[in-house]
Amino acid sequence: MSGLQQFLNNNFVDGLERDVVVSNRFKDENGQLMKFSVRAISSSEFSDLKRKHSKVTYKDGKQVVDFDDKGFIESVVVEFTKDPNFKDAKSIEEAGVISPGDYINKVLLAGEVLELYRQITVLSGFDKNISELIEEAKN
Repeated sequence: MSGLQQFLNNNFVDGLERDVVVSNRFKDENGQLMKFSVRAISSSEFSDLKRKHSKVTYKDGKQVVDFDDKGFIESVVVEFTKDPNFKDAKSIEEAGVISPGDYINKVLLAGEVLELYRQITVLSGFDKNISELIEEAKN
């Protein structure tokens, strides 16, 4: 068995997690930055989300793919953030919203959502910027 094969066999990527700082806005009572816990996206999960947020239509006999980048980003943040749990029903209710996507938009600034998304995608092996990822997902 090659050294690379052995390395792969000893370093599975499922369950890969990391604590990340998203913003200086999140500080505890001692002034320490609070971290979000995120998990990596597998290639099959990425494909499923890409498909979920793509709508294929036909115009003048040509296939047109509309990609909902906002929905895609929200889904990545909701699904791959372990702590806090953006799907927590009590928190969603307390915020006066009806969905996890609405909840993240109620409690996070736009830049914080994008930073959390960026941190998740970097952990998942995407070292490109967000615009490149969205373009890649559209194709």
